[in-house]
Amino acid sequence: FIAGYPSAGKTFMGDYLATRGWEHVDGDLIANPEAKAMGSEEKVTAFWAAMQKVFKGGTVEREEWVPYYDLLIKLTKKAWETKTNVVLTYAVLGIFGGERELFKQHFPKMKFINVKVDHVELIERFWKRHEKMKEEAGFTDQQYWDYHEMDEARAEYGPVFSKENMTKFMEKTVYNPRLINIPPSEPDCFEIDNSDTKSNTAFEQLNAIAGLPWKTVDTDAIAQINYERYKNM
Repeated sequence: FIAGYPSAGKTFMGDYLATRGWEHVDGDLIANPEAKAMGSEEKVTAFWAAMQKVFKGGTVEREEWVPYYDLLIKLTKKAWETKTNVVLTYAVLGIFGGERELFKQHFPKMKFINVKVDHVELIERFWKRHEKMKEEAGFTDQQYWDYHEMDEARAEYGPVFSKENMTKFMEKTVYNPRLINIPPSEPDCFEIDNSDTKSNTAFEQLNAIAGLPWKTVDTDAIAQINYERYKNM
């Protein structure tokens, strides 16, 4: 299980393992029609609502967050039927408590990896990716701010987009420090450092955890895997 905040590189690391013969289950499921048929959209909506409760200091019942993880477990088991090695990537692990234990019930040898990146670097990457998405999809900042997904942001910060307020909202939600709790001091828990994307540090650390020998990283092959994931959306 590889966790990491948006733009940390968790999906990229999963795709890297796919180039090394692993099966990669992308936990976002946005481009997975099979998952949608299994109710992923309803389950992730409930999952997100549970996260918001935690952010606001509320208590959450297991039935509010476990169903989405159960779906990820089912998809991982299916991938495991045809591949010896499977990697699951998702941004959230540890906010509710009991997530690792849940996965260990099904995958006793599962390892949990947090892709670490300096916070300032993460936010810079987010805005770079945001600008690229704007250019490719042809939307404006205000149009993005007006999307249904940003209803909570507008309710708190007002109807007019500003980079400052959007950054504040992102830091309270998808970059909230409570989203990931994978203490490297605990069994089967690891961290890899992906702050410097020009170095091979993260790949070397991931290879060591996965038991893989060094091999030159094929970034074109990794990019192709990501392209294939989204080309039919």
